[in-house]
Amino acid sequence: MNKVILMGRLTSDPQLKETTMKVASFTLAVERINKDKADFINCKAFRNTAEQLAKWVKKGQRVLIEGKWHTDSYDTDNGRKYVNECIVDRFEFVEKKDEFVDAPADTDFFD
Repeated sequence: MNKVILMGRLTSDPQLKETTMKVASFTLAVERINKDKADFINCKAFRNTAEQLAKWVKKGQRVLIEGKWHTDSYDTDNGRKYVNECIVDRFEFVEKKDEFVDAPADTDFFD
């Protein structure tokens, strides 16, 4: 089973791009247990989830995301490179809506 659940803060606003489908990319800063360090997790969302993330979530906002871990690789002149990221299936707000955005309660934030 490949399931990832992360809670953290966005390090910047999601970057929405459209190729054959909409894709939102962002980095999530996730605190470690000792709270003086963080891991920075690259994340991607697609289609409706990407649109909703780009519309409602901003830099510094804390969110809970659910998705799957994805590892890809490609060849360069310096050898093989690996890319790890979380593919977001859905997300939820962790903080009060009015602290960052005024998202409607009935919004569907996943495909």
